[in-house]
Order: sequence, then structure tokens, then C-alpha cells
Amino acid sequence: MDKKSENGQIDNHLIRGFSSRQLQAFYALAQTLHFSQAAEHISITQSALSQRIQNLEGVVGQRLFNRGHNHITLTHAGQRLLRYCQLRETFEHEFLYDFNVSQAGELSGALRIGGFSSIVRSVIMPIINRHLVKQNPDISCEFIVDEMHSLTKQLMMGKVEFVITQFPVVLNGVTSVELGMERNFMIESSDPTACRNVYIDHEPSDHFTEHFISIQNHRHRDGFRRAFYQDIYGLLDAVNDGIGRAVIPMHLLTEQHHCQPVTSFTAVDFPVILNYYKSNQHSRLHRRAEALLKTHVSEYLNRDEANLQKGVSTIKTVTHPYGHPTPP
Repeated sequence: MDKKSENGQIDNHLIRGFSSRQLQAFYALAQTLHFSQAAEHISITQSALSQRIQNLEGVVGQRLFNRGHNHITLTHAGQRLLRYCQLRETFEHEFLYDFNVSQAGELSGALRIGGFSSIVRSVIMPIINRHLVKQNPDISCEFIVDEMHSLTKQLMMGKVEFVITQFPVVLNGVTSVELGMERNFMIESSDPTACRNVYIDHEPSDHFTEHFISIQNHRHRDGFRRAFYQDIYGLLDAVNDGIGRAVIPMHLLTEQHHCQPVTSFTAVDFPVILNYYKSNQHSRLHRRAEALLKTHVSEYLNRDEANLQKGVSTIKTVTHPYGHPTPP
């Protein structure tokens, strides 16, 4: 580990640089969290991989991985180094692209975005595809949909450059930007024979419906049965088929859905927040993606094709309404 002098400064002669082979080994292991898979990915033996990781930890002066009995995880230092590797990869790709591309000004590189199910497919993907990827086909995109409580971990582990949540991610070095408000309604099928006392969520650990009800101090008098339909689109299909009620964002509903608001419930606004490490914003690609999301997300969220807002009041909720503002 690098030593500090009496005045707290690091002695320059003790600082050593990273080896490209060590970083290659680290990056492969950080992405797979599996020694044999990482070694196979970069075509070396597992013992050679372990030696490179050990040497790199000697350079850093800290452990980069927690090695458990059946699994490994990144330490805090490992998470920081993973972000460095991703940023380095983006800059290298951008640099080489600038010198080889025939059309000046085009963007390239990897863009990874995580978010909750009602926002990724209906809002984030159309914006990025229509305004960025279509004009820059060399961009490689990965969109990850996860439960709210897991998205912070996706950012911490370097799986994505951006996560979109309903709360600010409170981590050192992370910037949070509110993109708009997602208006949610309790809806039911317009079929008079539809079930009215079943409430639908993603999975048993998903308590969004209960949270929605508790915000407005609504006491349900008909009993509270639950059903689970995997994601927001499963919920919407189940309501449309008359299986029960569910909390659905306004922007997902159209006149083709045979659904209506439950007027005894008040609509609730939940914030849509973009979170990213400040260091990720040094590339042109990521700056452009951030600007597009800031510009267009609210337009998509404010769509009301099903005219749900008629006669339904709204509670505006703006501070940590749901999920975990810090890692679980």
C-alpha cells in the first residue's frame, strides 16, 4: 500500500501504474464474478487470473473482491475500479471512433440503463432509440429492468451507467436529477362482472399497492386478496381481463384498454429520478443521453390517451415515496 509522508502527501516514487493485463483480468472477473468464466473469457488459466488479481490488489493496496465460500462480490475499492474500467473503455472507443469514422460528430460506445418496469420499455427505450441510437448505429445499448430496491445495487456494482428510480440514490459521488412525475391510478376493468377485491402486484415481495393505499389513508372494506403477474404489463393484462385491480401509471393506458379509474382512490404522483456517478458523464455519449432524458421523459409521462384524469383528484408525492433511498 502506498505510504504517506508526515505532511499527508503520497510519496510519488511509491505510486505504480496499472498493468493492462491486470485490468483486463479484473474487468472480466468484475463482470462475471466467477473465476473460471472470467479466465475462459480472456483465454488464460484460472491460476494466471488469480495471480493477476493478486498483483493488482498489491498495486491498489486494498482488496478488490470479497471471496466467499460459494460466491465473490466487489469491495468498495473494486466498485470504484470497475467504474474506472468502464469509463476507460468508453473513452478508448470514443477516441478510436473519432479517428476512423467517416461522418464527423457521430457517437459510439456502450450505454447501459436500468430502471423499473413501467418506465424502461414505455419511456426510456423509445427516447434513446429514436433520438440517439437511430442516428448513431454504432452505439451499443443495454436496458435492464429490475425491482426498485435492486436498482441501487445495479449502479453500485457497475452494471449500468444510469439507474432510474422513484428516489434519489444516496451514495458518495452520485448525482440525482428529477425527470418528471409518474401519475398512478388504481384501475379496474370496465366489465361489470370483473373481480373487485383482488389487488395485483409483481410478486409477493412487491408491496407497491399497499403503499399506494397507505399514502391516502384509504381503508379497503371488502377484504384484501393479492395476485401476482410478474411485471407492469402483466398487471395491465390481468386488469384488462377482469382478474382484479392494480395501480397503473397513466402513460401506459390507452383507449384500447377496457379499464377505468377506481374513483374511491386518489391518483398519486411519484417522482422519476435519474441517478448516475458524476465520473460517468465525461463521455459525449453519456452527456447526450442525459440531456435527452431530461428533455423528453416528462413528455412521455404526461400522456393521457385514456382520459383518466377526468374527475379524479391527485396527491403529489415528491420525497422518497417508495423504495430504498440507500442500498438495502
